Amino acid sequence: MDRACRTGNARDGDAPMIVAGVGLDPLAILMLLGGAVVVVATIATVLTLYLRNRRLSAIDETDSSAAGWYQDPLDANVQRYWDGAAWTEHEHSAIPSAPAGSS
Repeated sequence: MDRACRTGNARDGDAPMIVAGVGLDPLAILMLLGGAVVVVATIATVLTLYLRNRRLSAIDETDSSAAGWYQDPLDANVQRYWDGAAWTEHEHSAIPSAPAGSS
């Protein structure tokens, strides 16, 4: 390898600059880091959804109330619908809106 590549003074058409002795150009490193960020974010999202569902499932097993709207066990500002056997995906704000015409 010639001196131009080792010092980062490569000309057009020359081999890419060596970064930290690995032989990758800076763009390749950025692409690898970006991919790693996407993988970590995906894992974090899946783990969060899994744990939330697991907590709701644990609550399901202890609650045998009649079907209806109840305070979401994970968020006091939300009401979630209990169908008598499991929590559904249906939810709405637990904070009542002001009646029309009041100020």
